[in-house]
Amino acid sequence: MLSEIGKAEKTPVLSGEPETGGRVRVALVDHGSPAREVTAVRDEVAAQLAALLSGDTRVAEVAACSMERRPGADYAFNEPLLETQLAREQWRDSAGGRPLIIVAQLFLLPGRHAGPSGDIAQICARAAEAAGVDAVLASVRTVQTEPLATHPLIVELLAQRFAAVR
Repeated sequence: MLSEIGKAEKTPVLSGEPETGGRVRVALVDHGSPAREVTAVRDEVAAQLAALLSGDTRVAEVAACSMERRPGADYAFNEPLLETQLAREQWRDSAGGRPLIIVAQLFLLPGRHAGPSGDIAQICARAAEAAGVDAVLASVRTVQTEPLATHPLIVELLAQRFAAVR
């Protein structure tokens, strides 16, 4: 994703220091779950992604977050929500440029949540609108990854996992 952003936009967004004036942040987002075990998996995937990107000087931070959660303290383990993460001041501050946030979708397929006009896209659009209202804050620019099933290695990975449990 990092190498493809500049190509897609025909600008050198991520060659050297990003056009955004600062480093990219990555929000790994899942749906949110009433089961702590599911959130623990999301957090582990985010930790592995952070480790993989730790040597990339273009990446400032990787954070796990949920698209939504059930109300009440019993489900606080799903925090932060994507909306909350995008609103954090340090995620909007990029040394005078437009902050770039990659929203890595931990969803298998596009649909109501991860589709082009799905819930995640709407959350990202609201975050950009909210930033634009405050003249002090630069507007947030988000780029969403494709859902997992679109990656060419997903079939190979699933086959390996299946073979490991047979």
